[in-house]
Amino acid sequence: MPDGEGKPAKEVCETVVEKARAGDLILLHDGLAGTVEAVPCLIRGLRERGLEPGRVVRSGKPSEQNDGSLVAILP
Repeated sequence: MPDGEGKPAKEVCETVVEKARAGDLILLHDGLAGTVEAVPCLIRGLRERGLEPGRVVRSGKPSEQNDGSLVAILP
C-alpha cells in the first residue's frame, strides 16, 4: 500500500461503524485517502445505528459535564 493512502475506505468504515458505541470519540487521520473517502459511509452507518456524529471543538471554558475539560461536543 503506497504511503498516504492508509486502509481502504470500506475497511475503515466497516471497522468504525461496527465498533462504535454511544459516547465514543473517533479519531480519524485526515491525511489518508482511505479515511477521507470513508467519512460519508461513517456518518451514514453511525446514523443507521442510532448514533449521531458530532465534532469536538476547543471551547475555552469548562465543559457542561463540569469535568474541567476545555472542549465541547457539537452536532
